[in-house]
This record gives sequence, structure tokens and C-alpha cells, in this order.
Amino acid sequence: MEGSTGFYNAPVTMMTMSVTGIASMLSLTGKGTNFPGSSFHLSTVGLGKGELWRMLTCNLAFANTGEFLMGMYLLYKFRNCERQLGSRKFGAFCVFVNLVSPLLQTGFLVAPLVVDHLSAGPYALIFSQFVFYHYHVPMTSRQTFSLFGLTFSWKAAMYMMGLQLLFRSSSSFLAGSSGILAGALYFSDVLPLQKFRLPAFVESAASAFAPLFTSSPPGAAEARQRRLREMMEQRQMQQMQAFQQAGMAGQIPTPEPPREEDIQALTEFGFERDAVLHALRMTGNNRDAAANRLVGGN
Repeated sequence: MEGSTGFYNAPVTMMTMSVTGIASMLSLTGKGTNFPGSSFHLSTVGLGKGELWRMLTCNLAFANTGEFLMGMYLLYKFRNCERQLGSRKFGAFCVFVNLVSPLLQTGFLVAPLVVDHLSAGPYALIFSQFVFYHYHVPMTSRQTFSLFGLTFSWKAAMYMMGLQLLFRSSSSFLAGSSGILAGALYFSDVLPLQKFRLPAFVESAASAFAPLFTSSPPGAAEARQRRLREMMEQRQMQQMQAFQQAGMAGQIPTPEPPREEDIQALTEFGFERDAVLHALRMTGNNRDAAANRLVGGN
């Protein structure tokens, strides 16, 4: 899920990581003290006291440093999910997951033999994005690494890291599983959930967190556009040769559905997935022509 660096076109992810980072530092710093921010999770004791507000705060802060580092890394790597969905749609997705997942988990607190507290941290949000990652991020042979003589893709590495985080405890498994269920429900056709969008002012508010993470040099946007045009020029000759060969053979290329590799390549430059799909269809799946339409705002 590489492409544009930093949080370009990912303000909601930026805000989520900012809030999670601050809350986790408060939780870890005040652990074992009476500091008011030292406990965010909901336990059977808290449930008995009626502290239902912890159903929401349990999504904010990680309980230990290891989970914090691994979880923050996954949140950052998944920022391209927001780029493909668009910030307003991705924000609505985050709201849905953070509301539904605690409800699914709280039912298990009634049977404390399973878990006696909800896992602290945005486990549900992380694992709900694995659903999108699995279906919409292609595995390419260029992104591989070797370990003990075996070759793995970076997509497989993300799955392995997710499994390590998922099986840290019974409560983390419950939180992650509820996130996967919430993500599967959101991206299914059972309910028209993907039609919802957050108000535009929420996206603007999320962008206010940009100074905490970004320090883009002048001309960064122009550099991205230049890199996109260079990619287009490199592929232009290949496209022209392919069409010339098809014409000489008297064959008319049959339109095909947009390839995930083309979709991924264009969304990595910050364009929304729906806009990329439309541009590819309008240009007969010609990635370069689609890029021209996207750059020109058509």
C-alpha cells in the first residue's frame, strides 16, 4: 500500500492516529495511578457500575507499548484505504465500526469466563480495514522479501503482523474479530452503508491535525504530479505498440474490467477509488489516459 508518503489525502487517518497516540500516552503514563486518563477499557466491574461510556473510550488507547507500536504501524500502512474510499466515506466507515464493534463485544462481558474486559485500543478499526485490504489491494511480485530462504509478499507480512496482534489475548481476539465482522458488514450489500458520508466540515477539522505529522516541503504536490506524468510517459510507448500490433492483426481490443493494479497505481497518488474507476472505464482501461482525466479534474 505504498505510494504518496505521509498523510497526503488521509486526514481522518491522521486524526485517528493523533487521538490514539495522545490517549495511549496518557494511559501508559498514568498506568497504576489514580490519574483520570489511566484507564479506558470497559470491564465487568465497570459494566456493573453502569460505565457504558467506556464502550467508546476503549477504542482510544492501547494498553501496552508493544500493542501501541504495532497498532500504530498498521494504522499508518492502512492510510491508503482512506485515499481509495475518500475521507468523508472513510470517516463514516470509522464511525460505524467504532459504534458496532463495542456492542458486539459487550455481550461477551456477560459471560466473564470468555473475557472480563474489552481490549483497549482501536483493534476493531484496524481489523475492519483488513477486509478492504484483502479485496482491494493487489499482491504484486515487486513487493517481496525473503526470510529463511522463503519468499513472502509484503501483503503476507501485513497478515502475519495482524495475526500476531489478534492473538495477543482473548480480549484482543474478540475485538479484532468484531472489527472483521463490522468491516464485512459494511462492505457487503446487506445494508446500504456505503452511501453515507460525514459532513465536509469533519474532513476539514481532521486536517487540523496535519502539523502534528507532516512538514511537506514546498512543491510537494507538484512533485507528485510530475512523478505521475513520468509514469504515464514510460507506459505510453507500450500502450501505443500494443494498439498498433492489434490494429495490424485486424483485432479490436475487447474492453475488460479495470485491473486492480491500475486502480492501486492511480489511487496511490491520492485519487479516490470511485473517481479512478470512472476514469478507467471512460478511457477503455487506459491507465495513462485515465491519469490525464484525473489530473485535469474530469
